Amino acid sequence: MKIGGNRVLTSWKSESDPSPGIFSIGLEPQDDNPQLVIWTNGSNSRLWRSGPWNNIVFIGIAEMTYAQSFSLSEDNMYMSFKDTAKMYILFVFDQHGAFLGKQWDSDVHNWHEFWSSQSNTCDTYGRCGPFGSCNPSNSQICSCLTGFRPKFEEEWSKGNWSAGCVRNTQLVCRNSSFDKSDTDDGFITLENMKVPDHAIVSLLFATDIEECSMICLMNCSCLAYSYDSGIGCMTWGENLVDMQKFTQRGIDFYIRLARSEIDPARTNNKPHGLSKNVKLVIVIAVLVATLAISICMYFLWKWLTKQR
Repeated sequence: MKIGGNRVLTSWKSESDPSPGIFSIGLEPQDDNPQLVIWTNGSNSRLWRSGPWNNIVFIGIAEMTYAQSFSLSEDNMYMSFKDTAKMYILFVFDQHGAFLGKQWDSDVHNWHEFWSSQSNTCDTYGRCGPFGSCNPSNSQICSCLTGFRPKFEEEWSKGNWSAGCVRNTQLVCRNSSFDKSDTDDGFITLENMKVPDHAIVSLLFATDIEECSMICLMNCSCLAYSYDSGIGCMTWGENLVDMQKFTQRGIDFYIRLARSEIDPARTNNKPHGLSKNVKLVIVIAVLVATLAISICMYFLWKWLTKQR
């Protein structure tokens, strides 16, 4: 299935009318980790997204497993599906904007739907607005993240969640990761999450979650972070939109809060600051770099002096 770049699939207008409909699906480039996106009425309005590709799966599709053998070419931006079980598999983009996976049932001689991009109401893009999280298992599917409250309480209580949530307490940031006091920012952990849209993959090399925490903590504009071994360190610097709580799979997601909003019992002993060892490494690295630059500048000055 070739989609991405300038290629998109457009839905039919109806089941019996093959003229172009209002929905389209394509691969949206996002650094080296593109995601599948379904748009409606043009590219500015999203209906659904898959989450970033980690070279094995799209991490925002809970049902997608490693055994399904999807592959994605960076050169041509196309996605292929390899069926290792020798079954007939069909992917359909229907007139309602749903991306469907179907499998041939030889017993009843018909196609059986095994997956849909719209399997539950939380799959609709941005269902709970900025800083809201969707959980299809709850009677009220939308809730504000810890440390946030509904932007418009009355509308929220009526089931209109589009305006999302706002912070209870503003962040405190001193642009420094050293000597953090009890009044500074920290992080809490949300487990098994579909991470928000607009992830920024850090250009700084991070080999684990603690180094990713360091990168976010040192940047006052960083609101949240997450780490996936196939992607690296992801950070967010704007409204957190399109989050969903999964019952299985998903990844851990860390949101930045003022220290007064953090309940120690909810940190799950996951990193929410910098360890002494990491701080020591940073200090040593800075000192070594400063010394190296000073030595280079000294020899450059000596060389320029001799040229006069």
